[in-house]
Amino acid sequence: MRDRFFLWFGSAFAAFGLLFAGVGGWMLFDDLDFQKDALHARGTVVDLEQRTSDDGYVYAPIVEWRDQNGTPQRFVGGVGSNPAAYDRGEAVDVTYHRGLPGQARVDSFTERHMGPAIFGGMGSLFAIVGLTLVVLHLRRRRTIASLKSAGMPIQAKFLSCQIDRSTTINGRHPYRVSAQATHPTTGKLHRFDSDYIWVDLSDSLNGKPVRVLCDPTDPEDYFVDLSDYVEED
Repeated sequence: MRDRFFLWFGSAFAAFGLLFAGVGGWMLFDDLDFQKDALHARGTVVDLEQRTSDDGYVYAPIVEWRDQNGTPQRFVGGVGSNPAAYDRGEAVDVTYHRGLPGQARVDSFTERHMGPAIFGGMGSLFAIVGLTLVVLHLRRRRTIASLKSAGMPIQAKFLSCQIDRSTTINGRHPYRVSAQATHPTTGKLHRFDSDYIWVDLSDSLNGKPVRVLCDPTDPEDYFVDLSDYVEED
């Protein structure tokens, strides 16, 4: 169940991250395409537009400027902040569409690149986390398959089946079976902990041996086989 959760959650996280990164990439491309043929002018912040946000209010600049024909133009900046990033009367650089002067933007890092940076950065982070979880799932599945086909089986003594309160999945805490046996490679007493399960096997395993599949070349590589008691992923 844990590995399946890694796959589902990781895939969703990666998809969400790639979507966010894609939005950031599109915003960056849109800005570069806009700037390619844009004209430049100097404008003045004549007022601040108050907008509602989750944290209260933010303020976006209202900018007046003149296009290449000397015609007065006005637009509202696309990014609001609190406190306001601009003061009334402050001069700002403006870029505008050559054929459509009404399509204008403040030429600043905040207005042009903050959106792509936020979406691209968050998206990349989510995608990396999600893909890491997927890789962990696939690696664990491959390890289990290898141990089932070529692992060295040993009979371990059942110790306990306890709730792992350090992990919560869908509001529930999973169980883990613990057993111990002498490892055939090292000759030392070793504790083996199972993958997460969702039933308490204390009564079922009490006084019974627990089958463990070990990699004879790596004492830390093992699989507690509970297939006789729980459904495998």
